[in-house]
Amino acid sequence: MKKIVALFVLAFALLAGVGAYYVFNYVGLNNPSYARYPVRGIDVSSEQEALDASDFSGQGNQFAFIRASEGSKQDEMFEQNVSIAKEAGLVVGAYHTFDYDVPGVVQANKFIACVPKDDEMLPPVIDIDLYGVYAEKPTYAQRVQQTLDAMIGRLESHYGKTPVLRATQRTYELYIMDHYRAYPLWIRSVLRAPNLPNNAGWTFWQYSSENENAYHMNTFSGNIKQFEAFVAKKIVPTATEEDWDMIEDDEEE
Repeated sequence: MKKIVALFVLAFALLAGVGAYYVFNYVGLNNPSYARYPVRGIDVSSEQEALDASDFSGQGNQFAFIRASEGSKQDEMFEQNVSIAKEAGLVVGAYHTFDYDVPGVVQANKFIACVPKDDEMLPPVIDIDLYGVYAEKPTYAQRVQQTLDAMIGRLESHYGKTPVLRATQRTYELYIMDHYRAYPLWIRSVLRAPNLPNNAGWTFWQYSSENENAYHMNTFSGNIKQFEAFVAKKIVPTATEEDWDMIEDDEEE
């Protein structure tokens, strides 16, 4: 009898896990209000299956972040994905997956080799996540920040734009929170709305880990006019309510 009960509990747990994965990734329990966050977009890399223009423009998407590089390697699908996103009429940005073991300037130079200067593109993005051994034992903040500082400095000098920093709640608290307050934040929070320490603001929010087409869903923190101002570098690189109020005041004048 105990064996039957144990099997039943195990089966229930497995079904619950599968159900939760389906709900969060496909049904979209974590689905921000379109009235509050009307500007939507996706991010993609070679890890996703082949996409076409309808994937990029579907669900009213207005922007796309596309992985250009990782560490010292180029993403093999970058140029193709950029071409498709532009064909779909989206504002395009490029991101780099940060590698804890590659010097910052080396990583910046790989990104620069992949991504041309283009005033109509979104600012460059550095994606800081925990992986492999670092997921179990994150490296210390000073080491990461030295590498990030070198990479950020090189990207700012080359593109003349302030890079966006993409982080999870954990990497934000470990490396970003007390050191990079002046930089736009792209936060990954797929189970709930972002809840950052000290009521910190965010500029982009990845709210879904993947949808039925296996790409990530994101939203911008303001409306379309504010998004256009951000792309045109007319606002300071943080996403606080005060910033958005300044843009609204400018529009009324």
